[in-house]
Amino acid sequence: MKNIYLLICMALVFIYTGCDTITTEVFAKNDYYTKDELAAVGYLSNKGAVVNIQETIDPLNTGNTSEKVENAIVELYTVNDKLATTFTKIDNYNYITPVGFIPSSNELYYLSISSPGFETITSAPVSVLDYTEIDLVKLAINKTNYWRDDTIPYFLWGRPREIWLSYYINNCDKKISNNTSRFLFDYHSNVYEYGEKDFTPYTKPDFFINLGSGANKFTSVPDSVSDSFRFFDQITLDSTITYNDSVYHVLDRIDSVLVQSFIFSDGMVDFFENVNQYLENRYDPFSIVAKEIPSNISNGAGYFGGIFISEKKVDIPTVANDTVVYVY
Repeated sequence: MKNIYLLICMALVFIYTGCDTITTEVFAKNDYYTKDELAAVGYLSNKGAVVNIQETIDPLNTGNTSEKVENAIVELYTVNDKLATTFTKIDNYNYITPVGFIPSSNELYYLSISSPGFETITSAPVSVLDYTEIDLVKLAINKTNYWRDDTIPYFLWGRPREIWLSYYINNCDKKISNNTSRFLFDYHSNVYEYGEKDFTPYTKPDFFINLGSGANKFTSVPDSVSDSFRFFDQITLDSTITYNDSVYHVLDRIDSVLVQSFIFSDGMVDFFENVNQYLENRYDPFSIVAKEIPSNISNGAGYFGGIFISEKKVDIPTVANDTVVYVY
């Protein structure tokens, strides 16, 4: 399995990560930079659409070096030019379709993006992908014995449990050639991500994915697509209690986990691969000029592809013995 990292300089380094900004470069069709343009990379999924918009930058940095695009209007149209929905801006770069908008599997959709001072750009039509759903999820639950100096939290709330989560998708028809995974956690109807043995709030919609981590393309397409994830089930709350003259944050257990599998359209993977090849090529003084990066945006700056999101929500048992395996 080869990891395809989305590092875009010629067309667009895609998607916002935290508060970091990402430099963009675009060459005009004649291999020289003529003016600042809109650059967009995004996807249509079976749950919604996301677009990252930035301003192209002169590779010699002789022009405007601003990356942000102000007051952009991002719209999704059907191929008969009927407005399907208008995107909402969620940060300096990313736009999403309203929560509750579900693209129709029987329609073709295209983007239209405009902003004062720029020419309007459009994308080629894209349809909703259709792949196999997650077939099986396994939870293997074990109590843990890792040491902490103060064992009072163990007395008050019990030990955290180590949970190994695995999922599987039948791929005997060999249709799935790439895949990446994500796990979101629910506690009292609030959504969290997991990292460093604790949970942090997740504020974006569940169809938003950070493409900066790339897509995993299989070098040899397997009969079964699978992934696993390890986490501890105790979450630290903001509320506190005082016990034996010491203050402790209250601990509780996560309610459920949303297992998500993301499958990218072949065109998107091809776009990512060519971007990566371009970057590897352009830093070698003995290389030839990299080939043009594929694009389905009207000005050649970026790509609008498809992602299929397969998911399964699994409740985490509140009580379990050691080494108990649950299959869903």
